[in-house]
Amino acid sequence: MRGVRARAAPVAVGSALSGDGDGINTLGVRADLSPHGIADAMGVLASAGESVRFIAPQIDFRDFSSGTETAGIESLSDLPDPFTRIEGGVAQDDPIFAVRYSGFLNVAVNGDYRFQAITDDGFSLLLGGEQISSFDGDRSPGSTEVSLTLEAGLYSLEMIGWEQVGQFIDELSWMRPGDSNFAVIGTEAGGRTLFTTAPTVVPVPAALPLLGSALVGLGMLRRRRTI
Repeated sequence: MRGVRARAAPVAVGSALSGDGDGINTLGVRADLSPHGIADAMGVLASAGESVRFIAPQIDFRDFSSGTETAGIESLSDLPDPFTRIEGGVAQDDPIFAVRYSGFLNVAVNGDYRFQAITDDGFSLLLGGEQISSFDGDRSPGSTEVSLTLEAGLYSLEMIGWEQVGQFIDELSWMRPGDSNFAVIGTEAGGRTLFTTAPTVVPVPAALPLLGSALVGLGMLRRRRTI
């Protein structure tokens, strides 16, 4: 499925940032029964199954027990899936699970963006609160793309995936305005773009300006009294 546009334009939660991000929140939850779709994965994530939480630098995971890298998948930044243990080059476990990645994506400039999700099995991708792309079912490694025109800003991002058996791959990349190739989000040149939380500016308490005005007025009163 290629070139699918979002039903509504994603909405930024704030202005674009100049600093580097710290990565993406990652939650993996083991399943008792194999998930086979987005609703199943959501159910697993809401369950009391064994879970792991960590911050990942990018969404680029695979099951290293599956052998050689699948053609067309970026391998330089691959991370191991949340649960499979490899000892002596042999997989000790091939679990079934669901995974959620959540955080914020920094879009530096206005323009046309292409997002590519390469997954095994399916996935759901939300940007700015809108589902912009998905594959609601099981599949061998496959690519789904979406093209969006975005304003510069900081956007909430959530991606859900699952593993029902065998190989697992979750990779999210994009092609920004002026780029000629896809790059895994979080590994591109020009600053890390994923944030676990939205940075906030602490507002000046309303009482402080009033206090400042009062002090200035007091100073002027004292000056008048010494004249």
